[in-house]
Amino acid sequence: MLAVEERVLAALTLLKRDELDRRLGRHPLGELVADIERPERTLYRIALSQEQSPQVEDLVTVVYRRESRNGL
Repeated sequence: MLAVEERVLAALTLLKRDELDRRLGRHPLGELVADIERPERTLYRIALSQEQSPQVEDLVTVVYRRESRNGL
């Protein structure tokens, strides 16, 4: 399961700013639950947990996405 979570997390970290914005919140991904938050304008926190225990985050990372020139 950890290998699956690592692959999903790697894929999520490759998303662009607008793609991450569209995925903000908690969403099921098969047997996993992805929780994407934006604690600051340029930082995104991505956490993965298993569907049967969504309160326990197995993997967490923070990615930086700079703001576009028009401030969006």
